[in-house]
Amino acid sequence: MEIEEAIAGASASSSPGYTQISYQAIKWAWENPTFSQYTTALMQKCLATGYHPKAWRKAIAVALRKPNKPDYSNPSAYRLITLLECLGKILEKVIARRLTFLVGKHNLVPDNQFGGSSNSSTADAIHTFTNDVHRLEPWQSHISADNRYQRLLRLREPQKATIGAPEERHSTSM
Repeated sequence: MEIEEAIAGASASSSPGYTQISYQAIKWAWENPTFSQYTTALMQKCLATGYHPKAWRKAIAVALRKPNKPDYSNPSAYRLITLLECLGKILEKVIARRLTFLVGKHNLVPDNQFGGSSNSSTADAIHTFTNDVHRLEPWQSHISADNRYQRLLRLREPQKATIGAPEERHSTSM
């Protein structure tokens, strides 16, 4: 089911990889029960063993001109795109969906993390931030709104990670 959903959700306009087997061809072949059974069995075996076939990892790099560049003899006037195998991308979609489910199930993302998360948006982030600022108001009414926003931003900044054993991090040298 999840493989079929990954195939159905794939863009027909996406460029194929090295073998030139496009999503459109895969969608057409999926209608054949033999193809869908073998492809499902192959994908399930890959998922069960953690194997990603080498043939699906083969890529083509294509240089595309960036628009409005004065000198196309300069390599920075181009951007590279990588064309990957469509069957490999389908496998990756299934893995990504499973990982997203597990992250949500086990609450591995903090509540104040909105990016890259389904069921959250920029509007949700702004709403949460605004609510946090308003919660500060009753006991900090003497502070201007700008200062409340600045204080809240400092509270929400991620703490810098320190490397080393605890005694190394807290020692002071004289």
